[in-house]
Amino acid sequence: MILNLKKSRMSYNHNIMKLLHLYLAFFLYMVGVKGGIVQRKMRVLIIDDNKDLANSLKDALNNYSSDYECLAFYDGTSAMNYITNNPPDIVFTDIILPDISGLNILKNVKEIDSDIQVIVMTAYASLSTSIEALQYGAFDYIPKPLHVNQVMNALKSAINKRNSLLENKKIIADIINKKEKNPESDESRKVIERLILLKRFQKKISKIDDIETLFKISYLEFSKIFLTQFIYFFVKEDDFFKEIVGPSVGEFKVGEKVDPKLPIFFIPVKNNIGCIFAGSKSMTSVMSYENDILGVVYLKRENDFLDTDLEIAEVLSFVLSHKYYEIKLNKKLKSTRYGIIYTMLTLTGLSDSNQKRLIEKKSKYCEDFSSFLKLDEEIIEKIKYSSILFDIIQSFGKDKKSSSKEVSEKFKNVIEDIEFLKELEPIIGSISENYDGTGFPKRLQGAQIPIESQIIKLVHTYILLTENKNYRDGVGKNNAFENLQKLSDKYFQKDLVEKFINFIGEYERTNN
Repeated sequence: MILNLKKSRMSYNHNIMKLLHLYLAFFLYMVGVKGGIVQRKMRVLIIDDNKDLANSLKDALNNYSSDYECLAFYDGTSAMNYITNNPPDIVFTDIILPDISGLNILKNVKEIDSDIQVIVMTAYASLSTSIEALQYGAFDYIPKPLHVNQVMNALKSAINKRNSLLENKKIIADIINKKEKNPESDESRKVIERLILLKRFQKKISKIDDIETLFKISYLEFSKIFLTQFIYFFVKEDDFFKEIVGPSVGEFKVGEKVDPKLPIFFIPVKNNIGCIFAGSKSMTSVMSYENDILGVVYLKRENDFLDTDLEIAEVLSFVLSHKYYEIKLNKKLKSTRYGIIYTMLTLTGLSDSNQKRLIEKKSKYCEDFSSFLKLDEEIIEKIKYSSILFDIIQSFGKDKKSSSKEVSEKFKNVIEDIEFLKELEPIIGSISENYDGTGFPKRLQGAQIPIESQIIKLVHTYILLTENKNYRDGVGKNNAFENLQKLSDKYFQKDLVEKFINFIGEYERTNN
């Protein structure tokens, strides 16, 4: 799975850069601008607290070719100090370092220069961390122990990517320079206009994390760029294409007639490239990832489409495809996380349907209350999962033969190989703390208790009071509120209790 993800990312990046380069090259040929690969030494950084490994890799790469200038660092802080003042071309970093995590180094490097290629190395490979690294912009992900061929293949591919990016920067700089010297050049003006369109589209969709919004924004941008009468966005599901934006035409297979207003809808694709229809007033652009067609964009307008319109549409569609694939990957990752957690519910013996219903309700209330408080999405995700895992730990404790220490050990054994679960341990470990400092295990007080833990404790207590028939036979909502208010400042933050009561009122009005 990890290997396929790496290949997909690498192949996509190669395809998009190749297409963009070809697109630019066409216009550069017209205006007589020439670009070339930048021939210079590639500066490569190796960051690993294993000094023997870092030095061995540094020496091996320096000896392999005089084209490389390799440096080794044994901690993240010194490496980042160097990178800030001397941005390298390629970075190899271990995921676990004594001071800064490899993922934080990756994020910091990308903030300095998003074109620096980062290759993550780790002895603790997992699906979660590999996807996380790729989402943060890692070029590749290599498990330890390292193999020479794997390292060299990753390095060569990263250098090709880096060179391609540097070349495109040089091309764009040359175009701008050409335009400044010859402001009347119509072709130069068109190239720059198209680059601005591409940059604007990338910026518009960069922060989007749901498919519906992605295609709504894309619809508006394509409409403005191509001045269309109407646009369809079709996405492929199994062997069918289905409109996701545009008038309803239903599902159809390639080659079937879908609407009198449309031609026989052969998806006009050759080598994953769209085409302009006969008559020149209709055009298709293909959304593809590697060799797979993800969808197609159908555009129609009163004026004829030109070949340059198709070139622009293809580049925009590649950018759209990448974002669409990224969102689907994130949804799949979230689904995988749910799958892991609910599998754990079954394995720990929580098979009773009412128990599962209560666990899911607590998690849902935690999620919705956190959204009500306008917390960051990443924090909300952690609260949602921590709520479920806390119930799993509680189920361990119901085994009277298990001591609290054994329960703790069981939990650590469960999560130690699952990266995203390990991040939840501080939250789960603080749920039993009380606001006045009388809780356990660390007797944390007030703001020392993570807000995530406070929310889970409050929600779970409310559900326990109102729904758990084994506890005081359950009490009414108003009685539950009174109990929570009485417990304020001892067990809960008073302000948080009041906000929760307001949330319940709004939640019930909305959902009834």
